[in-house]
Amino acid sequence: MTIKNFTQQIIPIKDRLYRFALRMVDNAAEAEDVVQEVLIKLWHKREELPSINNLEAWSIRLTRNLSV
Repeated sequence: MTIKNFTQQIIPIKDRLYRFALRMVDNAAEAEDVVQEVLIKLWHKREELPSINNLEAWSIRLTRNLSV
């Protein structure tokens, strides 16, 4: 996955991930940290992302796991 593909597919769901993390942790700074970690993990797994059927759902699950 190239930087262009990453920004087209992942960055648009960043706000949704933030809102979800904010509901989970109830702290804005912590929610930002969670989303940052999610984006870093997604970037490191960018070669595997095309094989994931629903990238948004997978990202939300990753956000939930990191929020807990």
